[in-house]
Amino acid sequence: MAIISDAPSNAAHGEGRTLVTWGSTVGELQRRIAALGLEAAGVSVEVLDEPDGPHIEVAAHDRDRTAWALAVLRAGLGDVVVGEEGATLEGAVVDLLVRAGTTLTVLDRASGGQLVHRLRAVPGAARHLAAAPAVPGGAARSGAGGNDEGGDAGGAGPIVRLSPAEERGGATVEIASWLDGERRVERVGEPECTAHALDHLRLRLLAASRAHVVRR
Repeated sequence: MAIISDAPSNAAHGEGRTLVTWGSTVGELQRRIAALGLEAAGVSVEVLDEPDGPHIEVAAHDRDRTAWALAVLRAGLGDVVVGEEGATLEGAVVDLLVRAGTTLTVLDRASGGQLVHRLRAVPGAARHLAAAPAVPGGAARSGAGGNDEGGDAGGAGPIVRLSPAEERGGATVEIASWLDGERRVERVGEPECTAHALDHLRLRLLAASRAHVVRR
């Protein structure tokens, strides 16, 4: 359904902003965006295929119209939106850890330390990470609050474990996470395991933060 009832008056394009996404293809995003009716409201939207995930470029005549369009896109696309231009998956994860006041333990057998490297590159991340060393062929020991089987260790904080796995289609990586006593697992292709692990964490932390608000 098009969401255009509160749009500012139509005008030529001039003010632009960008949204960073992850988890949908360019084609999927284009179909979902078309259903929002932004073009009829005088807003230009273009989806670009970028290495860090599709970017959505939004242009309108003024700031108010552009801000309105961004709000419509965020509501219509949901959690595939990571943030505005410059946003990263690792930045989103660290921001959620900071807001929750919690520490993430990383057990890495598969990414060669890339997961921790990307997280630690975010300013302020170090105090919210308890990273185990990467052990490519062996057991990874927890840095804090966990064990090799991924136990929650009394609710010390979320845990994520990356482990190599073999399937008929070739090498894959198992991403397992423990948060609020619940375990989630998914398998992804080996070359993309770090980005997928970051998005896995982002979505789990988002869900936990919303559940906490509801419980309050």
